[in-house]
Amino acid sequence: MAGLGHLIGACTLAIKRVSLNFPADVEAGDLLESLLASLLADFDHWFTRGQALLEQCPDSVLNQEERRELAERLVDGKRSIAATRSLLQASSQPMAVSMGAMSPWHGLVTEVWGLAAKLAVNRRN
Repeated sequence: MAGLGHLIGACTLAIKRVSLNFPADVEAGDLLESLLASLLADFDHWFTRGQALLEQCPDSVLNQEERRELAERLVDGKRSIAATRSLLQASSQPMAVSMGAMSPWHGLVTEVWGLAAKLAVNRRN
């Protein structure tokens, strides 16, 4: 697992200052902040959901090693989200999160959806 310093360093590189150059800068900054908060909450929701799904996941769906690895990635994802939130809140300027930083989070959410589907099929059998 990555250390907190590594996560914060990665998030620092992934967060960009946004230059808003129109009269409604404050409103645009508020909108950006609201959208990012919602997006981060969504990632957090799915990572938490993934952790809950792993608790009920039998070996026939994922073996113990696969569950352990996914659990570690979910914990790392939640830490990355928390670090990103902290950095965004600490900034006095509007900030954005790069797609490169969010791509692994999207991949992890997709894995959670796949696990949910596998568990649903397993329950039907």
